[in-house]
Amino acid sequence: MKNTEQQMVSAGNEAEVLLWFSALRAGKMAGYQFMRHYPLDGNIADFICKDLSLIIKIDDDTHYLSLPYEQAARENLEEQGYVLLNFSEEEVLERLNDVVEEISFTVESLNKNIKLLPN
Repeated sequence: MKNTEQQMVSAGNEAEVLLWFSALRAGKMAGYQFMRHYPLDGNIADFICKDLSLIIKIDDDTHYLSLPYEQAARENLEEQGYVLLNFSEEEVLERLNDVVEEISFTVESLNKNIKLLPN
């Protein structure tokens, strides 16, 4: 494993690493550039595509969107025009193809400027 890949693995949970290398890295998702661990409004977006204003968050099941400050942060980002997709680690690890398909659908929809309904 290359040194940069080792750093990426150590910088995120297993689900983040799997999603990054299988679908989001190096323009794999319809040619769009995603960044990992991007600081945004006092939080860290697990993945962000600035061109699409799309944020992807991977949570462990212990706090998956359950903390009040996470909900407030989500609402704030949505008010700024971001689309947020949330997945649990379990979803990514056990249903990677479904997760990638949902992300792909969202990217395609945003690319076509289709208004998406909130989750």
